[in-house]
Amino acid sequence: MCIYDPSTEVFDAKAVPRSRAVPPPRILSDAELGALISACCSVSPSYPGSAMVLTPLIGLLASTGLRSGEALRIDRADVDLTSGVLYIRKTKFRKDRLVPVHPTTLDALRAYARQRDLAYPKPRD
Repeated sequence: MCIYDPSTEVFDAKAVPRSRAVPPPRILSDAELGALISACCSVSPSYPGSAMVLTPLIGLLASTGLRSGEALRIDRADVDLTSGVLYIRKTKFRKDRLVPVHPTTLDALRAYARQRDLAYPKPRD
């Protein structure tokens, strides 16, 4: 048992300082974003529901700057498809906020809502 052997060398934690710095966000070019959204369609060919969810999700993240966890917590009641405002619950520091969306994003969210309602007419949650 080397953890109890006094001759075992102990690694000095200061030898390799641990960085707590958050890397800066990576801003995608229009071409990169288009390629990412196109790739969403081929993520799971056997389950087209993945593309139905991933495509608008990536677009929403790109157009609003939401954190991924915030976007994943959005519920039907949090989206106002008439006024184009998202109600984001429990953001950083447990705050709530309203996020307006661009008209093109709103169109994409409406299209997603139509597809979702056709696929799942009676939601469980």
